[in-house]
Amino acid sequence: MGIRSRLKKRVKSLLKPDSAPEVRPEPPRAPPAPQAAPPPTAPPKAVSPQAAPPPAAPPKAVVPPGAVSRGRSAAVTSVGPPPSPTDEEEARKLEKQRRFMERARKGVLQHVAEAGGALPMKDMHDFSERRFFIAHRAFSDMMEFFVDGGFVEVDGATMDVRLTDAGRAFLDG
Repeated sequence: MGIRSRLKKRVKSLLKPDSAPEVRPEPPRAPPAPQAAPPPTAPPKAVSPQAAPPPAAPPKAVVPPGAVSRGRSAAVTSVGPPPSPTDEEEARKLEKQRRFMERARKGVLQHVAEAGGALPMKDMHDFSERRFFIAHRAFSDMMEFFVDGGFVEVDGATMDVRLTDAGRAFLDG
């Protein structure tokens, strides 16, 4: 298993809800062979209404691996309605993402501060990608947050990023 696969597996495990068990599909099977009808049996005995067994739970949905994680639609075999995430789960996921981005922002600014307060944007991008798996679009969003908040100044000619006093205060607070 390569480093990329391990990283993807780790990130997926962090973003996956803790309470949802992993559903594995059953291997394909041949249809059962037709059987002869069983011999007739005696009629069933009368059962009292109090001793009735509880109704069986509906079978769970079988989801092929990768159908949800890649965002592709796939055939789902299900008897009941698909499970929907609750607002509580969604709020927990969003809170987890918010905390991660907050730590990542502080970590990237701390890296700039440790480099003397100025760093080429390329080095900042490489660090955020290596340490926090934040690159491309998410890095652009992070830089917009830094520039809009006045935490850094960017020299357009050299693409150097300099930490401002507001950025140092952000790190301290």
